[in-house]
Amino acid sequence: MIVLVRCFAGLRDEIGSPEVDLEIPAGADVARLKQVIETRWPRLAGRLGSVRVAADFEFLGEDEVIPPGAEIALIPPVSGGAAHPVSVGPDVPADGVRILLTEAPLVLAQLIDFVRCPAAGAVVTFLGTVRDTSRGQAVVELEYEAYPEMARSWLIRLAIRVRERHAVDRIAIAHRTGIVPVSGESVAIAVSAVHRAEAFDACRALIEGLKADVPIWKRERYESGEVWVGWGS
Repeated sequence: MIVLVRCFAGLRDEIGSPEVDLEIPAGADVARLKQVIETRWPRLAGRLGSVRVAADFEFLGEDEVIPPGAEIALIPPVSGGAAHPVSVGPDVPADGVRILLTEAPLVLAQLIDFVRCPAAGAVVTFLGTVRDTSRGQAVVELEYEAYPEMARSWLIRLAIRVRERHAVDRIAIAHRTGIVPVSGESVAIAVSAVHRAEAFDACRALIEGLKADVPIWKRERYESGEVWVGWGS
């Protein structure tokens, strides 16, 4: 059968296209799909161990069958470098959660305004910014790329899981895509809760979960070159 496979970040650069048609046997599993890819692109041989495969925004195990008709995506290591997914549960309605992926500069005040509520006694925020050095090199800028449909789905699920575990009221998460200059904000999180302890714990859980699983990639550009974090580094 023929499957259309979406490719992202450093893996897309290696393959040379954001989408490719691949012929695989009916009933082929993820491991077989990777074998087909390595045969077609020999330079990827031995490099796909950290690449995950998603079908309709859900990660598949190596022995799971590629479902016919599903949207298939190759997910190289995300910006936090995690090699294995953490289950965050299925999509459910997300009242009290706001998710934003944008190429525009982030406005923290908008997130704070969303999470404010009469029941909350604390609002905790987090800003991730671009530092000027990494891996011993001067950073010129960062470029972020997302698998937007899957990223939104997983961010919503992450927020819902954190609300359930930490008893917070509202959550807002915004992440940049595209070019972000040094000192620019790449991610912003705001959390409201009755008490500050829950809000602090939830904020930390959100950024750690985001870095582990959400399909957003980071390319660091230096004066002497560039690298996709987790793939070429």
